[in-house]
Amino acid sequence: MGALIADLAFQRRAKYETTVVPRVHKVRDSLKDKPTTTELVAWLQSSTEADRRSIYNSPSKWQVIEDVAKLFAAEGLDTVEEARAAFTKVSDSADRPDRRDDLRSKLIRIRNVGKKTRDYVDILLGSDQARAIDSRIKRSFAAAGVGFRSYDYGVELIDATAKKLDWTPQQVDSALWTAGDKHA
Repeated sequence: MGALIADLAFQRRAKYETTVVPRVHKVRDSLKDKPTTTELVAWLQSSTEADRRSIYNSPSKWQVIEDVAKLFAAEGLDTVEEARAAFTKVSDSADRPDRRDDLRSKLIRIRNVGKKTRDYVDILLGSDQARAIDSRIKRSFAAAGVGFRSYDYGVELIDATAKKLDWTPQQVDSALWTAGDKHA
């Protein structure tokens, strides 16, 4: 869970391959004997500023990790499997509200967690409905001559494209993200 939560926190306004990936690997390696959210929270409470700085010198990103880890721990999301189950949409029924919607609402209330970071959780957990509009996807829109109006507009475009192509939103997101790298 440490690497998943670190990936979630570190990706904001950072280059993925050169900044995020190496630091997520450092977190994973530092916590390989502590795979649960509970163990991550304990490590965060006992780690020093130097421990954290040796991985990534960004107090605000470490605060996001701490806040997300505490949220997940409070919600009983101790493993990737538990998180995946909680973030999987299971019901459209009004009498059985989705836990996913509640969790996403709580996530976005965390400082420095915006819509993209909230949506990125779905990507990390492997949802076929996942899509998160980032700079690469914006470049793909621009290369296609599509003006980027807002984050929500980008999500609507991905969802409409997926429906038209009979793809999942995640497949469209992945194709746009890959193409966006070519337009850098």
